Amino acid sequence: MPSKKDDKSLTKTNSKFDFRKQIRELPLLECLINHDWELSKVAEIIIARKHHEGHISYASYLVDLLCMGIKDSTFDINITASSYKKYKKELKSQFSLVPIDYPLAHHIIFSGYAFAIDLGIEPCSVFVETTQFLLNRENDSSHIPPIECGENGLPVILRDEENFDETTDLYNFLCTTIGKEKVIIREIDDDYNDEPAPLEDFIYINPEEELKRDITRYREISKNPNNIQAEESFELFDIADRLFYNYYGYEVVNDVRNKIFDFFDIDTIDTELPDEVLGFSASLYPSWVSVVDDILTRIEANEQNTDPDNKLDYDALIKNHPQIPFFKYLYIREMEFDKMEKGSTDDQPIMDRIDEFIAQNPTYALLKTLREIYNIRYSKSSVLAWQKIITSQKASTVFNDRELIHPTELILLVTILFEYYVTQEDRLAIDSLIACVESDFPYTIDYIGHLLMANNIFKVHFCNAKYL
Repeated sequence: MPSKKDDKSLTKTNSKFDFRKQIRELPLLECLINHDWELSKVAEIIIARKHHEGHISYASYLVDLLCMGIKDSTFDINITASSYKKYKKELKSQFSLVPIDYPLAHHIIFSGYAFAIDLGIEPCSVFVETTQFLLNRENDSSHIPPIECGENGLPVILRDEENFDETTDLYNFLCTTIGKEKVIIREIDDDYNDEPAPLEDFIYINPEEELKRDITRYREISKNPNNIQAEESFELFDIADRLFYNYYGYEVVNDVRNKIFDFFDIDTIDTELPDEVLGFSASLYPSWVSVVDDILTRIEANEQNTDPDNKLDYDALIKNHPQIPFFKYLYIREMEFDKMEKGSTDDQPIMDRIDEFIAQNPTYALLKTLREIYNIRYSKSSVLAWQKIITSQKASTVFNDRELIHPTELILLVTILFEYYVTQEDRLAIDSLIACVESDFPYTIDYIGHLLMANNIFKVHFCNAKYL
């Protein structure tokens, strides 16, 4: 889908801007990928580069790691930042996009490319003619594990009604070139849909019979709670879901869910950190932004164990950069992680440090929101008008009518809502909040996994009280 160009001369080799030679020399703006690419084995990747005057050039790459390599690619050259944001918003309606480092994005694209080429499958023409030139000539992927393509080294073709003719032709081609025994063709069904199951799937068709069966099995699994096997625990959670939803009934649960879903009239923007997260104006202090970027790169390296000798000293970090409130937020998050790793239940040191930081940066919203989470948990006096959050009809009002927020802000909002609903013992609101996050913001799941587990445990406790 090559779009109209703001400057058609960009594609001419005799112009001042030699597209094929110079486009990849522009600085990277961001790289994005669908959050579930490892599971689905289909990667939708965006590589965006920024022109000196602020315009943006980007390319997207649809990479089938199971067989077909670079199936599709689109691009636009020298467009405005607002046009680029509009494109991303449209794409986010189809994919949940998360940031990714360029070396990994490059590695994924060319791993799929090489796998398909070995099978005799060429990449799409747009990649060959245009979008390959937005990628770096070289890429250091020595520290990145190999990308698994296919299944046990064999190509896998996923066939459904829409692509039946195309995939059948591909299957016949590969059977001829590499042999039928070396090709896997699989009909696409619900097993490949990782979307959360709709509420309807949990509602009984024959209530009397199914309720009796679930209660009987639930009691069997719960006889020895200390010896429940992993598979049984998953089954227990599934049964608890059905018992929970059918106890309240579809209409009641669906009504609460609709209210929660309607509340979240926001989306997340996962490019540069906004001023509200940084705690300072990025346009006024660009050098501070560079410091933040360097620190985040170090943190990511530590998390991936790619640089174990470069462990970050958070005390030194906030001492050396007192002007950057975001580092104090990271400091608190590191304290919370350490507490969880040690199995401690003592929140007081964390709350004391938050209070210390708030005294230094009294207007920084992230620290105040963190403190509010603990205030709700321990019924302490409010530092924020959190009642506004609970009673707001729309989440955007919480963020001064911003409809695009950073995932960091979203996670804090979800957490503060969760803590409040827990104090109110509102099980349906808790479950509906989690359902909303799983459906609309799945890329945050890794950061709120403890909330998902808590929700499961709440439903098990509910079923224990009702049926044991």
